Amino acid sequence: MAGFLALQSAAVPAQEKIEFKSNDADIAGQATGIDGYLYRPEGAGPFPAVVGLHGCSGMLTRDRSAVTPIYAAWGEHLKRNGFVALLVDGFTPRNVTIVCGNPKPEVSPDRARPRDAYGALLHLQAQPFVRPGAIAVIGWSHGGGTTLYTVAPVSPGRPSSPKGDFAAAIAFYPGWCRAKDQGAGWKPVMPMLALLGGADDWTPSEPCLALLESARSAGAAIDIVVYPGAHHAFDSPSGIRTLESVKLPSGRSPTVGGDPAARADAYRRVVEFLRARLGN
Repeated sequence: MAGFLALQSAAVPAQEKIEFKSNDADIAGQATGIDGYLYRPEGAGPFPAVVGLHGCSGMLTRDRSAVTPIYAAWGEHLKRNGFVALLVDGFTPRNVTIVCGNPKPEVSPDRARPRDAYGALLHLQAQPFVRPGAIAVIGWSHGGGTTLYTVAPVSPGRPSSPKGDFAAAIAFYPGWCRAKDQGAGWKPVMPMLALLGGADDWTPSEPCLALLESARSAGAAIDIVVYPGAHHAFDSPSGIRTLESVKLPSGRSPTVGGDPAARADAYRRVVEFLRARLGN
């Protein structure tokens, strides 16, 4: 573990593993202990912060030795730009490793994981190096779908009276991004940025665009970016591949992997959006 949590200086770890409580006592009987990976800028702060929600493959690499490169790269990118990033591992503490292709995942995006997000929010709000009113939530794929449920005014996983709330939200190629799942009246309660892949065959952009455009026409503050030709996980540092372990309804496997131009643009847009909504 010491090698995993390598120090970049004597003062602030490059990455720190922490534990906090989910906000799920109402469905779990008692609050679940959740693992988090904290990326913190140098200095006392207080800094704006981001809660990060992983996709269906979980937060860790297959051998469980490190944060998956896509999320580790985002943690470092956010830290370099002056944001605290708390990457939330909602699977490992529940003895779940992967839920890809499962229509009824063991850790639900609409009930359990929004409660994890709010547990992370409460944890960050209590830290002296975080500005409690300047915290955003960002999710990828399964975590992106969790983000949609988290920011809806009424959803099974959102507290009826949050003790403070997220100031902004970002969703990358989110699952369950369609009126069928979110409901025709879905509308986020805070400003949101959605980044979609035009060639995504796993979480297609078309039904997601219809949902987002409907919410925007109803007055929601949503910025929408579609990257033509980009596949699912276009912000990944890995190359394009077919994910043979997952089968789509068509029987085919989805294409996933990074698009360097889309990735670079997303890195820029996310920081600009967060600075505009949270300050820096």
